[in-house]
Amino acid sequence: EFVEALSAAKYVAPHYNVIAGRKKGVILARTPDDVAFRLVLGQRNPESRDDYIIVTNFDYWWHDVREWFDYTSMKGIGHPRRIAAQKLLNSSAAITPEVLFSVIDDDDVRATDTIYQAMMSVDADLWNASLPMCKECGGAEQEELPPTLVV
Repeated sequence: EFVEALSAAKYVAPHYNVIAGRKKGVILARTPDDVAFRLVLGQRNPESRDDYIIVTNFDYWWHDVREWFDYTSMKGIGHPRRIAAQKLLNSSAAITPEVLFSVIDDDDVRATDTIYQAMMSVDADLWNASLPMCKECGGAEQEELPPTLVV
């Protein structure tokens, strides 16, 4: 019902809706008027297994060349963060909370302007919010930043 409501809503700009629930999830690539593409957990999606869905800032399912010019990659232009994430995920035997966090915190995946990242799971009784190293704030290490809650 929620997915249908977001699918039918009108928006002012293109964007992605990422909706997750217990053992289900969908990413809606939205135009202002409708859904342009849908990635569904449990189904075969472009360049990935059926046990995860992923999106960064580019429509990779349409071979969006702009992802190769993403200046927010910690390795610089020519190193798409989504491809790095999919290599890590596809090489994992199982998608666990530990694997997911290691992927979103990987230098090849994290954007240079990432200031906050979180992973939450009711099933795993997990709440992991972190402030990764921030180049814009003088390269403060994790220990120098405000504490975060990890349960």
